Amino acid sequence: MPSYIIGLDGSALAEATLLYATTLARAHGARLVLVQAVPEEEDAALDGPLPAFPNDPDGFQWGPSGAAMAGAYDYLIGLAQHLRESNLEVHVVVKIGDPADVLIEESREQGADLIILGTHGRSGVSRLLYGSVAETVLNRSPVPLLLVPARSIDRIHGGLPRTLIVPLDGSAYAEAALPKALDLARAFDARIRLVRAISLSSAILLAETAAIPSVSSPDILATEAVVAEKYLQRLVERVRIHDVAASYSISFDQPGPAIRRIADGLPGSIIVMATHARGGISRVLLGSVAVDVVRHGTVPVAFVRPTEVVLEEHAATTGAATNALIH
Repeated sequence: MPSYIIGLDGSALAEATLLYATTLARAHGARLVLVQAVPEEEDAALDGPLPAFPNDPDGFQWGPSGAAMAGAYDYLIGLAQHLRESNLEVHVVVKIGDPADVLIEESREQGADLIILGTHGRSGVSRLLYGSVAETVLNRSPVPLLLVPARSIDRIHGGLPRTLIVPLDGSAYAEAALPKALDLARAFDARIRLVRAISLSSAILLAETAAIPSVSSPDILATEAVVAEKYLQRLVERVRIHDVAASYSISFDQPGPAIRRIADGLPGSIIVMATHARGGISRVLLGSVAVDVVRHGTVPVAFVRPTEVVLEEHAATTGAATNALIH
């Protein structure tokens, strides 16, 4: 049975992620694992006698005692009971520790298929999920990660996503996000928009690497646009084979701003992308781009870490693939 880790902290943003989580759980027959981390200093500050709670059938992990732990457990049990009324299988976990460490640890212990969390929590002593935690989980997560920025909360309340935006750079590494995008598209009954960003600097680099005679900037961009269009058309046809509606966009800009601008223009969208591309001149989807769309974007972002097989193939074929795109 698939398992989804949901990071919670008592904030409205964190709870808003449950809209996505419950929809995916119903579509895939998955169980939800509600996780709250209590920082050690917070538990110590609020130390006191534990209230008596009914035995939880899911085997709640107490760890060190404290009022903060008890409060977190009470909060999660309330959410779990509400979700169980909708015939969902829900487990709860409260642990003392760094939020990022707890989420990563639980994803491994639970054999999770996805982690879902907001990038900002409430202010004050109980803040658990904030930007640095999201970025730490992004860098270390062994499974796909769906991040919901605070700025996207109004979009969440607007309903389920209708468009999944997949940024591509022509590499197998970036294309590794497509299976997850198809999976989400079927679950949400959404369409897919493939996006290729072409910046002048990267186009010139491609031309120089391929030993193309010196040409003007407009000619380089025009050539890249033709190559990108043919590439995206092929992938659109591959997506449509799976009975998922698909289209594409080409943007002449740096990847981060291009991805965010297209997402902003498509109400009800989610970005689905590989975390970064490794080496070579086709490295468009870098970790810095991932951070850019989370820090400055207004839509949720699902990150997929390509498998080692894809990494090896990408490293071995980067040069050949680039020459093929140019010629």
